[in-house]
Amino acid sequence: MNQLPNFTLTAQSAISRFLNSKEVTDFHSAIHYLQQLPATQECASNDLLQVAKEGGSRCSKTALLVALAKENFYPDIKLSLCTFTESYEDNTQIQHLLKKHQLPALPSTACFLKYHDAFYSPLGDMQIESSAIQSDIEITPMQIGSFTRRYRHHFIKHWLILEKLHRNWTVDKIREIRQQCRQILNNQAQ
Repeated sequence: MNQLPNFTLTAQSAISRFLNSKEVTDFHSAIHYLQQLPATQECASNDLLQVAKEGGSRCSKTALLVALAKENFYPDIKLSLCTFTESYEDNTQIQHLLKKHQLPALPSTACFLKYHDAFYSPLGDMQIESSAIQSDIEITPMQIGSFTRRYRHHFIKHWLILEKLHRNWTVDKIREIRQQCRQILNNQAQ
């Protein structure tokens, strides 16, 4: 299995300079630094420097890592928007919720680092086996936000048709169930 490479942050970009000022001098320490920053739900790409300063969504932090890799001459580390379904087999509360609503799983999208055909979630809050990924596309850090929301909407709509659930379910209803799942997970984490 490939590991994410480590390299010194030598670029003179605003992000690399800011991280260096925080004594973050290599890629692996940048990952650790971002893990410590606050997490938000909303994925936005407006200002990755602000994400480096204040935190952001897992997607925004992952995009920042890809931007950092590219500006430090590691173009093989890519940002991949992946589609998959989550069945939550190991969580009885969520399983009960899905069964209650007669859903086999929940369609999902997430951004991962892709390096040599392996997917990484270096921020540690989400792991996925490559075999569980149904599709992936390479995107740029600036495509997170509105592009990823549109892509997720399209994927969920398509999944509902494939699962023959489109007559009774909408994208918005699926989002409501996903929010309930997040709440269950948050309650369990406390």
